[in-house]
Order: sequence, then C-alpha cells, then structure tokens
Amino acid sequence: MDKVIKKKNPFKKYIATLAVLVVIVASAVAALDWKDSIGVERDRLAIAEVIEGQFEDFILITGYVQPIRSVFIDAIEGGIIQEVQKTSGEQVQEGETIISLTNSNLQLDVLNREAQLYEQINNVKNTRLLLDQNLLNLKNELAEIDYQLEILKPELERKKVFFERKMISQKEFEDFRAQFKLYQQKRENTASSYKRDSAMKQLQMQQLDESEKRMWQSLNSIGKIADNLTVKAPIKGQLSTPDWQVGQSIERGERIGQIDMDGGYKVRAKVDEIYLPKTEVGQKAKLHFDQNDYVLTVTKIYPSIKQGTFEVDLLFENKIPANIKRGLSLHMQLQYEQTNNSKMLQMGGFYQSTGGNYVYVLSDDGQTAQKRKIKLGKQNSKFIEVTSGLSVGEKVIVSGYENFGDKEILDIH
Repeated sequence: MDKVIKKKNPFKKYIATLAVLVVIVASAVAALDWKDSIGVERDRLAIAEVIEGQFEDFILITGYVQPIRSVFIDAIEGGIIQEVQKTSGEQVQEGETIISLTNSNLQLDVLNREAQLYEQINNVKNTRLLLDQNLLNLKNELAEIDYQLEILKPELERKKVFFERKMISQKEFEDFRAQFKLYQQKRENTASSYKRDSAMKQLQMQQLDESEKRMWQSLNSIGKIADNLTVKAPIKGQLSTPDWQVGQSIERGERIGQIDMDGGYKVRAKVDEIYLPKTEVGQKAKLHFDQNDYVLTVTKIYPSIKQGTFEVDLLFENKIPANIKRGLSLHMQLQYEQTNNSKMLQMGGFYQSTGGNYVYVLSDDGQTAQKRKIKLGKQNSKFIEVTSGLSVGEKVIVSGYENFGDKEILDIH
C-alpha cells in the first residue's frame, strides 16, 4: 500500500526569515532611539515661549550719583586746627568759615616781610622827594641867574657907553662883559640840566610809581597769606569733610573736604568698551527707582578706556528722585535702537551652551523636545531676537544644555 507524502509549505522559511529581520530592525531602531535621546526631569528645565513684540536694544549699566558740581577745598597754608566751625553734612553759605588754623612761624614770617615792604615803600617815597628837591634846586638856580642877568645887562650897556667915552678902562669893561657872558653860559647850562632832569624825572617817577604799586600789591598778598589760615566755603552747598579735631595738624595743600553745590545730581556710569562707537550724547536711559520710572539723558562721554570700560555722565529728565544721595548706586537700561514686531525668546543659559546656533523645541504634548537649528539677532539682558527657525507660540528650553551632550531628542518626565 502506497504511503501518502504531505507537501511542505514553501512560505514557512520566508516567514521565519522575515520575523528575524523584523527583530533585527526593531532592535536597531531601539538602539538608535537610545543613542539619540536622553531623559530629563521637567523640574530642572526652564521653558519659555517664543513671543512677538517690540524688541528694545539696551544694556544694563550701573552708575553712581554725583552732584552736578563739586568744589574741592585744599589747605593753601598748613597749620594746627584752632577751631572747627562747620562739620561734614552741614549746609554752608559762600564765605562761611569752616576751619581756623594757627601757624606761628608763618605769622612771624608775614610780619617780617610786611616790615621789609614798608621800608622799601618809604625808600621809594624818599627817592621821589629827592627828585623833586633836585629839580626845585635847579629851578631856583635858574631863577637866580635870570635875576643876575637882569641886573648885569643894563649895567653892561652903561659901561659900554663909559668905555666909548674913555670914562673907564678897557680892562674894566672887558672884565664886566666877561662876567655877563659867564652868567649867560651858566643860564644855558642850568636850563639844559633843568630840561634834561625834568624829562628824566618824569620817567623815574613812572618807574617809582610802578615799583610802589607792585610793593603795595605784594603787601596785600602777604596780608592774605595770614588770611589763608582761615578756611572758608567758596560756594553754597553741602559740606563733606573728614572728622577734623582741634589740635590736628594740616599740611599745606592737604585736601580738607568738598562742597556739593545745591541744585541737582548727575549719574556717572561705566559702559563696556564695545559700545563706545554706538554711544552718543543725547542717548536715553531708563531707571526704575523707589517704585517710580525715570528717564535720563547722556550728556557727556569720556572716551578714555580704563580696564575695558569708558564712562558717561547722565542727567535726569523732568524730575529727580527725592531720596537719592551722593554715592548711591543705580541700575539703569542704556537704550539703543528699537526693532518693531520682532520674535523674541527669553535669554537663558542655552545661549552660553550653544552660542545661539540651536535650541530644544518642545513637542505639542510637552513630553519631548527636538533639537533645531535657529538664527538669533540682537540681544539684551532679558530677551534675544529670533530671526529664523522658530515660530511665535513655540516653547523652548532656555536653561543650560551642558548635560544634554549631542542628543537630538530629550524625553521629558
């Protein structure tokens, strides 16, 4: 009897092969997913939404309140403090005494120099008197000669007549005529001396007057040296000084204090040197202080770079905060240009990690985040401008990416 032989199913081996391939592919996919993703805890992430609005290009700066004008007070002369009339924090009026000093050596020196100048002034006066007396003597001598000539002239004419009539000798006539000529020569010489001395006296008097004037000026200056031992306020304002005590010694040129002029304050701030080309006089800054907002204007730029920064002066517009004082630090936003209707993303640690080249964007269900390349623009301390790669409303992880490595996907749990 013949045995029935069953035919084998030719598809069984293909099914087995296909099953093996499925297992291999699934394993590869699982391995790939494990390699390109990492699990992260939601509580450790900072997530922000891409928004649209007016992007303000500003930087944060810190400034210190200063009076608009301050005058420093230095000791013109040194000495020992005899009396302290005004102390730090007090309001002073122009000309009020702040500190009185005493200096015995200086005061004695002033007296000696004053005595010397008075002696020199007296010498000038005596010289002026001598010049006047000399000129007066010449004038009197000239008058005496004129008087003698007035007498001798008619007498000479009579003797000439007598000589012609042989009433006197020739010798007597010639002697008298010689005497007359002598007086004429004396008058000529005396008149010449008087004219010369008069002109010289005028020049000498001018020189003496100028010399005496300088001496009086020196005398006044010397008198003020002693006055410098009394330190007075040069302007009206608030006084700031160390805690000076009676008996303390102050050296010549030593800083005694300063006076802040009443009438306003300015703010001096340091700005990073990279912003020097963009910073201009008239630029605005915003300040939130004591629950109020204020606007300041850059009024002066100091372009010298020191330790990577330059300085600017800013003045308050319209109103000044009531509670500010000299030395108070203020944190402000120095405004640059504005961009309307920009996409913006909150600034965070991701920027330091990626340089702004990519971010992790959350899925709609928030369970995963996918790495995505983006392009960013301007930035301030709060936001950074998004130029491409993100849409308004998308949520992005903005905290640091240091622990994510090069993973493409984050599993958030």
